[in-house]
Amino acid sequence: MDTDMVYNLSVSDGTNVWNLYSGLTSNYPNITGLNVSTNVSVGNYNLQYTPEKSVSKLIYEAALPTYGEVQYYINGTSTLATATLRSMNDVNNLGGTETSKTIDNITIHRNDFYSINLSENVKSIPNRFGYYMQNLVSADISSTKIVNISDGFLSRAYNFVNLSVIPNTVSNIGNSFMDSCYNFNQLFNVPDSVTTIGDSFMVLCNNFNLPLNVPNSVTTIGNYFMYLCYNFNQSLKLPNNLSVIESYFLSYCNNFNQPINIPNSVTTIGKGFMNSCLIFNQPFILPDSVETIGAYFFYRCIDFNQNIVIPSSVSAVGTDFMHNCNSMSSTVMINCNAESFANSNNTLAVYNNSVVAYTNGIKISGINAQNFVNRFPNRTSLPYRKLILA
Repeated sequence: MDTDMVYNLSVSDGTNVWNLYSGLTSNYPNITGLNVSTNVSVGNYNLQYTPEKSVSKLIYEAALPTYGEVQYYINGTSTLATATLRSMNDVNNLGGTETSKTIDNITIHRNDFYSINLSENVKSIPNRFGYYMQNLVSADISSTKIVNISDGFLSRAYNFVNLSVIPNTVSNIGNSFMDSCYNFNQLFNVPDSVTTIGDSFMVLCNNFNLPLNVPNSVTTIGNYFMYLCYNFNQSLKLPNNLSVIESYFLSYCNNFNQPINIPNSVTTIGKGFMNSCLIFNQPFILPDSVETIGAYFFYRCIDFNQNIVIPSSVSAVGTDFMHNCNSMSSTVMINCNAESFANSNNTLAVYNNSVVAYTNGIKISGINAQNFVNRFPNRTSLPYRKLILA
């Protein structure tokens, strides 16, 4: 018997019924008190005694550990029913891509799930847990003992709105966590037990617009972090032990305009950093720890017009650096070698020769400003570029 299992059995009458369930082993809890002529109250369930299903059988089934319950719409109607997760097989059936799921011997279409509540007996969840359950609105995993939130957790649960606390046993959040949960906008915390966040964290959570704190325990964040979170415009705290900001971080967060601090531990910024953060216009500092900046850094940050320093620690900058920063007329200080920048016509260039970045020009200063201007001469044809030594 697994000592971690929780047995939830409550009966009350006054009659000792030990002799009625001789099929049970002594490992099960000693249960007394039952009137066989009435309903049997077992945990949250009322089980009707019948000769066909003996009291001992009812007690035996109820004494087995349960793994939670689900609420679901009956055959696509508006009527809700409840099914018990009686085994890990039931829990595992909540994952995968199958259209129909079998829970407690009941076949439920994935679009009929309304809520999922997992118990403390659950120690793992399958990949694509809750995947494409378009009418699922709530999931409670707070009582579980899971260590890993597997890939595809609640992915494409378009109408999902309510996630319980993530348990502090979790150390890894897999790829595509809540990918495309369009309507999710609930304050939640990543616990400080988490060390790894996979690719595509909260991608396309269009309506999410609440502060998010990534704890210092996290050392790895994957690609596409909060990619396409169009409405996100709240504070975001990054962990102070992060060494790599992977590709497309906050890319296409069109309405994001909050200060963001890059930790001094970061050495690499992947491509597409804040690509198309259209209205972002906050003071921004690249720490001296940064050595590599990928392509499309600040690409199409149309409103950005702040002084920025490229530190001497940087040894490589990808193509399309600050391409289409149309409002930029502030100063870019180049303290790294000009040759660190990929030779691209799109570096600090724009598509339209009537925008501020071209009509007023972008100021270039720093110890390598002259070399930079020589490497990237002005352009009077598409893409347009006008650089001014400050």
